[in-house]
Amino acid sequence: YEAWKGEFEAAAGAAGGWALLVYDSFSNQLRNVVVDKHDQGALWGSHPILALDVWEHSYYHDYGPARGDFVSAFFEVVDWDEPSARYDQAVELFE
Repeated sequence: YEAWKGEFEAAAGAAGGWALLVYDSFSNQLRNVVVDKHDQGALWGSHPILALDVWEHSYYHDYGPARGDFVSAFFEVVDWDEPSARYDQAVELFE
């Protein structure tokens, strides 16, 4: 979990738009991806499992320029049952 979380946090730090955990239906694997400008970086055949909006409007009012603090707080409020259900659904559809 910690290795994946570190990669997701790095994606969130690099993104200008979204950090996503997606299920890649071509490789049947989970991938962390950076999607900028709502359309740059998306993978064909991918299905969102977990999404984090890192546009400034999502964190600046509460966290100022401290995006890392926002990303850390995100992990404290994720309802992990939801991404788990999305993963199970993707596996059922594509494997």
